[in-house]
Amino acid sequence: MERICAMPRQKIQELVKYALWLLGRSYDSGKCHATMFFGFSFQFKVILDEFDNQDGLRKLYNVVYGESFVFQISIIHATSDFGITDSPTGVVKAVKPNLEQVSEQVRTLQENLSAKVHWGPVDQLMKHSGISLLLKIIAFSYEWNNTGRAETVRSALDVISICCVVPKVYLTLCEKQKLPDQTTYGINSILGAAIGEIVTDAEVQKSALAVLIHCVCAPILRPIGRHNLATQPYGVSSTKKKILHKLSEEILEKIWEACCSNNGIIVLLQLMQTKTPITDADCIRGMACRALAGLARSERVRQIIGKLPLFTSGQLQILIRDPILQEKRAEHVLFQKYALELLERIMGKSKSINQLDSSLANIHKANVVAQTKIQYNEQQLYQLITIS
Repeated sequence: MERICAMPRQKIQELVKYALWLLGRSYDSGKCHATMFFGFSFQFKVILDEFDNQDGLRKLYNVVYGESFVFQISIIHATSDFGITDSPTGVVKAVKPNLEQVSEQVRTLQENLSAKVHWGPVDQLMKHSGISLLLKIIAFSYEWNNTGRAETVRSALDVISICCVVPKVYLTLCEKQKLPDQTTYGINSILGAAIGEIVTDAEVQKSALAVLIHCVCAPILRPIGRHNLATQPYGVSSTKKKILHKLSEEILEKIWEACCSNNGIIVLLQLMQTKTPITDADCIRGMACRALAGLARSERVRQIIGKLPLFTSGQLQILIRDPILQEKRAEHVLFQKYALELLERIMGKSKSINQLDSSLANIHKANVVAQTKIQYNEQQLYQLITIS
């Protein structure tokens, strides 16, 4: 594929043009192969750029799998403006981020962009009601029984997760989505995917939790001067700063309220105590705890969960002592970190630290141990076993 990307620009244009033609006008088999081509080739910036130049997103509007890669790669090139990405960004180099990398990049952009930020790919998607369409696809998937259901839902969630760089996307999640036989809130579909109601798949659950984290854990106070990823920041008056800060707070309060009204607290509490699937339970626990810690910035949420047995009877302290799977100590350290943060917000910093067995220092030590690779000489180990 790198050799193809190194071809003359005209050849690349013709290749992308033909693939888009297949996507829009050929038989189902041709559409399938064109979609697969874009799914793999979006790792290369030269293909992504040409795809954008030919209005590819609109033509790919109904293909969720392809959209997922468009936004994953777009966010990498967006964060490169801040000099924080370690991924290769050359036009002929492949870029394939994982969930953790994407979450880190979303967080970086949230911390560096204002509440009224505009980002071309997201603006275009919202112009075509793309976020609402993705939420409806997730809602419809409750009734599906095909083998591709998990992949479809996960891809839709991944797109929404990346779009959360733009705060106005949160408002779409708070809106009612009209379905043929019912009406549901967008956030309700996200929570359903997180708890495993739609499909029992750990990757789907983690993608849904990533959406929740990017929404409820977003910064309350955002930078003021940069409203567009394509432009440089500029100065604003103090009056406008107050307006933008208030706007940011109001948007967050709306998503917090929507999450609470759709049983989000119960869902996150259940996921914090999950033990299945055993290979992903520690990661799911950590993500759920992080989301609840972000949600606990709301006074109403703190009042509700502060009275629950999980916090009043020491159940959370028991949960953070040991991981579900010993091989997942690194994920468990993150669970401990966000559990401590959650307790500090609910009970107050000094009180929670006295009640918690593991302090921040102990968590740091546990993280060092989890990241340390243990190597040994097999012959020496055999001798040690024999002697003992």
